[in-house]
Amino acid sequence: IELVKPAVAAGGDPAIAAAFRQTLWAALDAGLRLLHPLMPFVTEELWQRLPRGGAAPIPASIMVAPYPTPCGWADTGAEAGMGSVLAAAQAARSLRAGYGLLPKQQPPLYVLPADAGAGAPFDADARGALATLACASAVEVVAPGAPPPAGCGVAVVDDRLSVAIALAGVLDPAKELAKLATRAAAVAATAAKLKAAQGTASYAAKTPADVQEADADKLAKAEAEAAVIAGHIADME
Repeated sequence: IELVKPAVAAGGDPAIAAAFRQTLWAALDAGLRLLHPLMPFVTEELWQRLPRGGAAPIPASIMVAPYPTPCGWADTGAEAGMGSVLAAAQAARSLRAGYGLLPKQQPPLYVLPADAGAGAPFDADARGALATLACASAVEVVAPGAPPPAGCGVAVVDDRLSVAIALAGVLDPAKELAKLATRAAAVAATAAKLKAAQGTASYAAKTPADVQEADADKLAKAEAEAAVIAGHIADME
């Protein structure tokens, strides 16, 4: 649905917009029919409200509409390629959130493949999709194994792929370092408090097991956040 929005926006190609709308309609129609045995009332109500067209007769109720059958449209290559795009988008969005970027702040995004195979899925269409999902002004795939441009924050997608967001001119390094230092101090204090509690002689014997488990989880999360903040500080420096 997110990828459809730019295509159906005012001023776009009417033929492309119509194709996208038809795809959404087909997916919703089939999805409602698949879901009907489990949620009969709401699916009936929504299905009756779908726009209709064409010369084919329309069943009076979703209850007597044909149940969807496999259509033979499976494309494992396309699914794998889109999986790479979605993974890159998730990493980029997490990176944006970590730096507190606003939706209106849309710096360029760089895809950093370790080899040609990792960069292959990011053709022009995929780059356009990634730009939409990651709120980027543009997406560029750098040469396999090449470093990101200077002034970027980097997030690792997997062992063969990373993404980088251009931060120069978007964030004030001094202000960001101050905010990151404050957050790092708070996280460090939380971790130190948890470690101090766990290190007391009576902790293991007197603290309920569920509390110990919760403390261990909090400590792991604090240490993981500290590592992320340290990476952001290094990027800002």
